[in-house]
Amino acid sequence: MIKKILPIFLVLILSLVFAGCAGGGPAEEELTQEEIEGIVAQTASATAAADTSKFALQMSIVAEAQGGSEAGKATISADSTGIIDNVDEEMQMLMNTNVEIPDEDGQEMSMELYFVGGWMYLKIGVPGVDDEWMKEQLDASLLSSMDQVAQQIALLEAAANVRLLGNESVRGVDCYVIEVEPNADALASYLSQQGSPAGTGMDLSEFADLFEDMSVKYWIGEGDYLLRKSTIDMHLDASAADVGASEEDFERMVMDINTEFEAYDYNEPVSIEVPEEALGA
Repeated sequence: MIKKILPIFLVLILSLVFAGCAGGGPAEEELTQEEIEGIVAQTASATAAADTSKFALQMSIVAEAQGGSEAGKATISADSTGIIDNVDEEMQMLMNTNVEIPDEDGQEMSMELYFVGGWMYLKIGVPGVDDEWMKEQLDASLLSSMDQVAQQIALLEAAANVRLLGNESVRGVDCYVIEVEPNADALASYLSQQGSPAGTGMDLSEFADLFEDMSVKYWIGEGDYLLRKSTIDMHLDASAADVGASEEDFERMVMDINTEFEAYDYNEPVSIEVPEEALGA
């Protein structure tokens, strides 16, 4: 029964969400390495200067535990959308997660998150459990740790190597397609910021060295240098000890993880309204 180790899979999802495809067409012009690195630098500054933006993130994980009492396979999908308001220091994110296990009923989980007026409002929906809003006062400086666009830029800036693959259009915007080699230290630092979700006691930064065959690509607007899209594809092959589990549960865990992130509607008016029941939490 793979259900017992589903929290490990969900921790990996959350670490990528709070962190977290096909190549582009032929390049229209040859750019020097210095020019490509200049595009990355301009992307970081242009995106950071945006007043507002919206984002959408899709993620899929095919995970298999091999050997042991928990051997089995699970397919996990997560979809999230959100709004970032850097002027008023506000954020909204909605996420739905679905877990499919052969010969088992599917499991669903939802999340609503708001950061408004220095307060974070969070509700996690799990079947069979009463939904309750949680409310916590946070410093506005912590908003960046939940900002999906900022997290994507942080990984781009810290990339060990970058190269231009070509040019493509995203939502009608002509873009450079850039492939990067993630910086291991930056990835570990990013994961360590997530702490230990769901009381698992696991240090997420330790997962950085477990990812193999990683491909990370960015689509950057040619005219405005704003981040428009990114994809992360990776493979994980880990022992039970690598993820803090017992060999009695499983001997190895194998995962294929694919994410697609889009940022859009930069500098457009936005409205973030916290539900009335959340305000009374």
